Amino acid sequence: MARFNLNLRQANAENETQVNLIVRWDNQKVTISTGEYTNPRDWIKSKQRLDVTKSNPRRIINEQINTRLSKCISEAELYFNEYQTLHHTKPSKQELLTLLNSKFHNKIVIEKKKDLFEFMELLVMEMKSGINPKNSKPYAKQTPSTYYQCLLQLREFSAYSKMKVDFETIDLDFYYSFYEFLATHKGYRLNSVGKIIKTLKTFLNEALERKLTTNIAHKGRRFVAPREKVSNIYLNTTELGILYNLDLTTEPRLERVRDMFIFGCYTGLRFSDFSKVKRQYINLADGRINMPTQKTGEDVALPILPIAKSIIAKYKDKTPNSLPPSIANQTFNRYIKEIAMRIPELNEEISFEYYTQGKKISRTFKKWEKVSSHTARRSFATNLTLMEYPTQVIMKITGHRTEASFQTYLKMSNVEAINIINRDWESRFKIGS
Repeated sequence: MARFNLNLRQANAENETQVNLIVRWDNQKVTISTGEYTNPRDWIKSKQRLDVTKSNPRRIINEQINTRLSKCISEAELYFNEYQTLHHTKPSKQELLTLLNSKFHNKIVIEKKKDLFEFMELLVMEMKSGINPKNSKPYAKQTPSTYYQCLLQLREFSAYSKMKVDFETIDLDFYYSFYEFLATHKGYRLNSVGKIIKTLKTFLNEALERKLTTNIAHKGRRFVAPREKVSNIYLNTTELGILYNLDLTTEPRLERVRDMFIFGCYTGLRFSDFSKVKRQYINLADGRINMPTQKTGEDVALPILPIAKSIIAKYKDKTPNSLPPSIANQTFNRYIKEIAMRIPELNEEISFEYYTQGKKISRTFKKWEKVSSHTARRSFATNLTLMEYPTQVIMKITGHRTEASFQTYLKMSNVEAINIINRDWESRFKIGS
């Protein structure tokens, strides 16, 4: 069993000295700075804490430091136990030192002898509590899980193929073999394959920057993360109006889902956000919703459009947040399809054509089959674009950082684009007098 103690770096120092955390287990020992400092005169060795007696003029400051020291020990115990649960073994000295550095000081210490899998494990740990250098904010909650899944796929591939996977073995032959494993053996769709390979490339770029490898094979033009066009749809304002007015009073489970979906269509939020709006986020007086988003952690400000306001009014005093109760995304998607199939306009057949792995694919669906929770966000972005609101204005509301990522949400057809031009061509572009 691991023991966690505190001591002073220089117990006989005349001035302030560093407070260290010492972890002992299985004849191993790790010493790491807590980031706290104190004068040895204030240190009570038997209690491993600072003096907080009433006569001490630094009592209040010492109480605050003691609180942080107690938190430091609690977190260290938690990290140690999490590692043991995850790996079914206790960490080595270097692994624990790396982990604690990552948690306490937002940095990761990695020996160059670490192999690719060890590096990936440690980087995932760093992400759980570290700061994303791109925006100086904590990583999104699901990011470590996404990266850990890539590690699991690599391990499974290594066992399946009997191929060693490490920094020096990442080349084009590895790429083709790993690609085939994911697409054929695992049966993943092309975008899922692309996501895993994109994540792997991120790991390798990080390793390259930290000088853990000199291999740059993953930067080659054929070592790409594949992507295919996704057959998504949006609902136009006419279809949304029909859905909004559909009588579902005898089926409250469906009525609540319909209302939540409509709310999403007129706010542009993701399901993870529009299903968890808190009452304090809604400011009816100013006509705005101000809330942090779960995926990116960014704060967004949204207008409360009339239809969204009517949903809030409908549930006022009926639920804590004046919105329909939240349910699981999978259940939500099943219910919204059940509703959508009742609308004649959504029973029309739609065809999608796209290329994947050099082959032209054609598929036909009924429109209601493609309706899901994410259709709400796409509908919001596309309908505002069709109303000719500037892209930058819409992006401010949806929270998209780049126009390229925003464009993936737009599902405007060629005919709709032509209609926008024809709608007021003569008034805008008069020829002659």
